[in-house]
Amino acid sequence: MIRNKKFTSAKPTKFQYLFDRIRHRERFEAMNEMPELNKKQIDLLSELKKNGYVILNNHIDKNKLKILKLEFNNALNEMKFKTPCLAQSKINNIKHADLLNKNLVATPEVLTQQGLAFQKEDCSNYNQVVDDFNPSTLTVPMLEYSDLFVKTWLDESILGLVAYYMGMVPQLVEAYVRRNFPAPYRTMNHYWHRDLNHHSYLLKALFFLNDCNMTTGPNEYVKGSCINKKQLNILNGQQYYTDNEVDTFYPPNSSERALSIVPAGTVIIEDTRGLHRANMPQSNYRDVGYAVFTPTLKNSPALYKIPPELFKNTTELQRLFIPEQVARNN
Repeated sequence: MIRNKKFTSAKPTKFQYLFDRIRHRERFEAMNEMPELNKKQIDLLSELKKNGYVILNNHIDKNKLKILKLEFNNALNEMKFKTPCLAQSKINNIKHADLLNKNLVATPEVLTQQGLAFQKEDCSNYNQVVDDFNPSTLTVPMLEYSDLFVKTWLDESILGLVAYYMGMVPQLVEAYVRRNFPAPYRTMNHYWHRDLNHHSYLLKALFFLNDCNMTTGPNEYVKGSCINKKQLNILNGQQYYTDNEVDTFYPPNSSERALSIVPAGTVIIEDTRGLHRANMPQSNYRDVGYAVFTPTLKNSPALYKIPPELFKNTTELQRLFIPEQVARNN
């Protein structure tokens, strides 16, 4: 297989490790401020290091979960989702064949130019958006609106696992919640792929706000594919992989394929440098929150906001994980 370096995940070289320790020196030094893990966390960390994937069953308290779901539904009804957003109802098989062949990988600007996006001014209410535009995804930056979402995304027990897995204190660089709907066309994350936010340090926490089963489109992950040297040489170097390519090496019933068939309130942590995808819902919808952890540089743009009135409620430990560019706005 011809590898494209842009899309290749690999174990960092000794030089890369040394370079990262210098470049992210403050992140390594911050480990001195991390409390030791308890027995339960140590066991979870061991599983995460073994598979690149660990499930925290029923991690979110039921009362908190009820509030999180209510706040997210309210935000959708108040149309706080991000636009421009892909309108699958506008896709024409012939006119947009080139984009379809690229798995609909395109910036919001390109989607707008192609006439495939809807804007906030096109929206009158939530039901109209779903009926008229058939979006595959609506994304809401919930940390801008909810103290409970801030506390959940910066849950200190999760932060401990993240830091000890990496051996450094990374930052929460992305934070959002998605509602995924059934749609005619798969897009980007519905295809098998590897994330390349950072070559050495990357974890993603998934917060399930509703029950996830085969009809609502579970996430799927190949265990060990970010860690095992042999598996790193399998399906590596392309942006996306077909189902047949993955099935050849990892058949659908393989124990190496982990499906997120989990109840609401579950949190899954994965090293998404490994092979993974989000299956398209077949009915109803899937509500999942995402927290992306990597080290970031001081001049990197802030990809989310925490308002001052919410930021002041965070702890000193939580602030270690909030990028300076986010904190600077408070």
